[in-house]
Amino acid sequence: MTMLVVDGLKLYTRKELASMLNVGIATIMNYQKKGELRSVKIGKAIYSSEEALRDFLNGRIPELRDRNKAESK
Repeated sequence: MTMLVVDGLKLYTRKELASMLNVGIATIMNYQKKGELRSVKIGKAIYSSEEALRDFLNGRIPELRDRNKAESK
């Protein structure tokens, strides 16, 4: 995978996200369109940051959400 790194911020394309999450690109597009997975358009490509991916996963996977709540205390 070749992610874009801007000022230390990792940005992933839809194709990269689909591969990482083992879903189709259309699924990633739906998550982004619904606002579940934040994204930004740079030129002709649409990217989601590592932070946006982490937030998305925290909301989708109860174990991660619970672990992050415990760590923040």
